[in-house]
Amino acid sequence: MYHGRRGDVPCATMRETACLFVSLLAACAASVSPEPSGVPEMPAAESMVRASYRGVVELEAHLANPGDTVPLPLGWAQTCDASGACLVEQAAGEGAEVQRIWSTPEATWIEGDANRLSGEEALHHRRLLKLFSNADRKSETVVEFTHPRLGTTSDRATYDALSPEGVATAVLVDFHDGGVAWRGSLALEGVTPVDDLAVPEAPPAKSGPGPSIAKIGEGLWDVRLPSLDARSFVVEFESFVVTVEAPWSSAAGEQAVDLITNQFPDKPIRYALYSHHHPHASGGLRAFMAAGATVVAPTAHAAYLEEVTGRDFSLEPDRLSKAKGQPTSIAFDENFTIAEAGQSLQVIDIGEQSRHTTHYMMFWLPEAKLLIQGDLGWFVAPDGAVRVGGRSAGLLEAIDSRELPVETMLQGWPVNSQEPTLPMAKFRAALSSGG
Repeated sequence: MYHGRRGDVPCATMRETACLFVSLLAACAASVSPEPSGVPEMPAAESMVRASYRGVVELEAHLANPGDTVPLPLGWAQTCDASGACLVEQAAGEGAEVQRIWSTPEATWIEGDANRLSGEEALHHRRLLKLFSNADRKSETVVEFTHPRLGTTSDRATYDALSPEGVATAVLVDFHDGGVAWRGSLALEGVTPVDDLAVPEAPPAKSGPGPSIAKIGEGLWDVRLPSLDARSFVVEFESFVVTVEAPWSSAAGEQAVDLITNQFPDKPIRYALYSHHHPHASGGLRAFMAAGATVVAPTAHAAYLEEVTGRDFSLEPDRLSKAKGQPTSIAFDENFTIAEAGQSLQVIDIGEQSRHTTHYMMFWLPEAKLLIQGDLGWFVAPDGAVRVGGRSAGLLEAIDSRELPVETMLQGWPVNSQEPTLPMAKFRAALSSGG
């Protein structure tokens, strides 16, 4: 199955929703600290059984509009021993292969991966284990927590009658991961006694470079958050800066803001831009609002921005919840231009030409003949070849239909598998050759 950290070319719509569900344990988490507080205790089994469930859930994921959902078949089998070690066998999507996810009190990892999941990823998974375990044999389990992007959130499960083995015969689950959410009912397929759970050795924790900011062109800066495979760009004007992309969460956005304000102590963040509503592009907007930036967004995203602004972070306050004054935004239709001292940046909503979301912004710097876009353009294969797909063709159509003389493109995501810059000639050549 497609795994969000692999850096593959985006998959087709139904398969993409399945890989997005799998990525709730990986790429979509908004991890900042390696060991989060408040991790739910692992459910310890009195007598070990493998409980297998199957059903269809409504997945709210990286779809065309905020709040859109898509039905997703889900198979879930869970086995936990008395020490708190658990094995989950998960199949997300029609005909999907089974993914095995191990958890112990010390670590959580996907079988076959080189590294264990980060602290925030493990926290999401352990909440799901708690929901399925029904360890207290009550009619409902509720876990309240501060979601890194959504604020105060409750995951919950309600249960039907118990089987003779003490396992719920049906579970209605409402669950929120770092980047997706889903709700649905799963029915018990079977209960199998298990004599021994042979837990393999956990892989090591992932290590790598920390957050950074670096100049990549005249008046252009790259802000990287490698642990999240995320970035923001900074466009420097004479008296202020503009940011492009606000990744993942309040905490991640605050990291990016700190890097930017340290680099530009005398230039405020005047405007915060984002390519589309998905978490890796807009999940950190609250941090930029708290820094005083005005968010520029399409008129159709007014309700989305209102929801972002109104999120409840009272349990673990983020900067916006403590800020004085009201966040500001500018709504536009089709185009919006930022200009100062002979320099300009055009925000262009290419909409469904993106073949990704109903509203999708790209950012044109005409003086530099440079285009910034979020995640439509290209991926780099392990052999170094540039790979393109349907979204790439939509992006080229959007560029050519507006007769933009682009010489260089920048891409926001992915971060860890490739450099952000590609000459336009090389992009055209990849599309012409079939990528």
